[in-house]
Amino acid sequence: MNKKVITRVAPSPSGFFHIGTLRTALLNYLYARANDGKFILRIDDTDQKRGSEELIDYIYEQMSAFKLHHDETFKQSSRLPRYREVADLIGENHEDGSVFINMGDYNMTILRADGYPLYNFASTLDDYDYNITHIIRGVDHISNGPKQERIWKEINLALQDDKPFPELIHAGLLLDGKTKKKISKRDGSGLVSDYSDYSNEAILNWILKLGWSSKDPQFDKHYPTLTLEEMVYVFNSGNINPANTKVFIDKLEWLHKKHQKNERNNSN
Repeated sequence: MNKKVITRVAPSPSGFFHIGTLRTALLNYLYARANDGKFILRIDDTDQKRGSEELIDYIYEQMSAFKLHHDETFKQSSRLPRYREVADLIGENHEDGSVFINMGDYNMTILRADGYPLYNFASTLDDYDYNITHIIRGVDHISNGPKQERIWKEINLALQDDKPFPELIHAGLLLDGKTKKKISKRDGSGLVSDYSDYSNEAILNWILKLGWSSKDPQFDKHYPTLTLEEMVYVFNSGNINPANTKVFIDKLEWLHKKHQKNERNNSN
């Protein structure tokens, strides 16, 4: 690759850590590590009504527990002056003090009157400032892409720069294997704490297979289980799947038993 790979994951402390967020974190972590890149943890804490320091601490604890160590981290709430600075450069003011940009057929608010940014603006400016090159995220973010690319172009113009927009890679949504409904933090399903009976290594192995697959038809035979180090080693030889994936717990149970057996064998 010609440029240094920089990826990020951006959990929101609006609820307890979710299995979908963990999968996104893992995919971005593996992409960075497999390409000798940098992995950034961003805390999307601009929703004052639903966020809390307890939930932010829990995010850091879980990322550490799963050994998805970041190279850099920051909170969006620490960047309010930067959002105001750039919003004033690229946008126009409403009467209430909020800022918007014209998207052609409608006006999109990018900064509230209280100085807090809207999601698409904050996310885009963060990615711009931190030189993010690749973003792996769920297909539910596909619709945000054109808005973010438009904001990115406005930032480039205002700052007289020509940074390339990040490459977007989308993974399918996680669906409950029985109900086929999306596993969602908002309805309380799929919290990482729900899987506390299983080893972290087995959980990572499980969620990797929920969004990534090898091109090698014999891969599962060669790698029935994977350590985090092995995941990094094989990651570039596979593809991220944009199709939605049904989640079944029996595969996790099987992997948990296999990892336990491997640990016992390694300790003897």
